[in-house]
Amino acid sequence: MDQEADDYNVFSALCVASLSFVIRVDPLRRTAEKLQTSAALATVPATLFRSVQISSRSKAQASEQHPQRKTRHATLSVRASTVTLNRPQSAPAAKLDSVSLNAVHVFEESPPEGEEPIEWMLFTTEPVGTLAEIEAVVDHYRARWVIEEYFKSLKTGCGFQKRQLCSYQGLLRALALFIPLAWTLLQLRTLGRETTARPATKVFSREQLKLLRAILDKRRRKFPDNPTVRDAMLGIAALGGHIKNNGDPGWQVLGRGLHRFSEFEEGWNLARRCDQS
Repeated sequence: MDQEADDYNVFSALCVASLSFVIRVDPLRRTAEKLQTSAALATVPATLFRSVQISSRSKAQASEQHPQRKTRHATLSVRASTVTLNRPQSAPAAKLDSVSLNAVHVFEESPPEGEEPIEWMLFTTEPVGTLAEIEAVVDHYRARWVIEEYFKSLKTGCGFQKRQLCSYQGLLRALALFIPLAWTLLQLRTLGRETTARPATKVFSREQLKLLRAILDKRRRKFPDNPTVRDAMLGIAALGGHIKNNGDPGWQVLGRGLHRFSEFEEGWNLARRCDQS
């Protein structure tokens, strides 16, 4: 979880339930020894070093805590230790008087001039005794971005929250229908934006690609003989009304396109079954 979950009540409840977690916290959070967490780990030498691609943050996405930035490579140092937190007065309902957690500090020692340094402080119940275990904790947290994109696919691409279903059972049934669609959208958007071209068969079957080609041909839109995932993404987006000159398609237009393609596929399968009977 992200920093919104930096709450002693959350730590306590998860530990009581014996649930594993990785949560990003404020590096200034105080330990039981009244030290800021970053200061408590300052004497621990970094044991892991990584070069990672940092995504850009536009002016519209920026905030006071997260300023605008350009995409770049960052060299990150990682250190880990164990910290103890005492129950604060603001959490009287928490069941545990104290919790001992592993802390993984990810920081950028020498950021480029004018750039804010990257810094993550992660609290976790996962072990951090080896380099592989520390690396796993960092990768667990980095997976959060993919998870958030998946939820955007589900909420925006599939319109899950706009269905106005009033019962839990209705929402659950809708979720069961939308999950595979959201996963397909996430695959399309993620693999379609990669610099390495992947064959479209990573997402669609050969029969589905044959159908997509037929639909696009009827619309006088070229579709390569050996399409990549990006070709398939743009083809699906075209069914949703995407204009290629407008840049990469967003969740809504991809969602519309996949919905229409699914309707075409259903009709195509029905026609084939009728021909066979």
